[in-house]
Amino acid sequence: MKDRYSNKELLERITKYFDIIAYLQSDKGCPWDRDQTVATLIPHLQEELYEVLAAFSENNDEHLAEELGDLCLVVYMMLLRGQHEKRFSIEELFKRGTEKLIRRHPHVFGPKSKDIANTPDKVKKQWDKIKRETEKQPHIDAPTHFHPFERSFRIQKQVAKLGFDWKDSKEVVSKMQEELTELDMAKTAEEIQDELGDVLFVAINLARKYGVSPTLALHHANEKFIARFEWVLAHIDKEVLSEDSSQRRTQLDKLWEEAKTHV
Repeated sequence: MKDRYSNKELLERITKYFDIIAYLQSDKGCPWDRDQTVATLIPHLQEELYEVLAAFSENNDEHLAEELGDLCLVVYMMLLRGQHEKRFSIEELFKRGTEKLIRRHPHVFGPKSKDIANTPDKVKKQWDKIKRETEKQPHIDAPTHFHPFERSFRIQKQVAKLGFDWKDSKEVVSKMQEELTELDMAKTAEEIQDELGDVLFVAINLARKYGVSPTLALHHANEKFIARFEWVLAHIDKEVLSEDSSQRRTQLDKLWEEAKTHV
């Protein structure tokens, strides 16, 4: 088996894959595929994206490849349905995408100069500069349908590019301590919700400062908690577990500390 395909072989495989997806949506294809719209496919897109993130966090390349394939399937299904609904032209979509890639990479496709962006950091700054120049008016691009975590991350990333940011993670940690104090002082349900929102907002900013995805971090924490508590459930006295007593809490706490050394 070859480690890689030639461009011709790869294009043939991609074309065949896309042709099958298109056929499934045709009159001779699958009723379910044909019945889909861009709107009905949005939940599937979100589901597949989170499955990609989960596979990545598992460090399982085979599973990751499988989930990326599923994500590609939903994306191309949406492209076909979008064109069918006359929302856009796939050809024009790829044309504009190609033009944007070339425009945003002058260091690759433009004339060479001594000021060429030759490091990842310089390329990123150049990309942001070109993006700002092509925008008529700077604004926060954070659609409300984004997951709140991802939307918050996007908001803070954008304003940071405009210079509204803390100097380092230490300042964010200090702000986090301040927000936790305010949360502790909150009295009403409305105040608690407001202050807790501030805590989460700052926590996501801290993740950004550390270069960590807050979604992946929370996913990892969820999986770690589940694994440890499953270990606790496998070792606890079932009779004690069924009782509502201080003994149950004591044994749960003891086993939880043990679980941290095993899982």
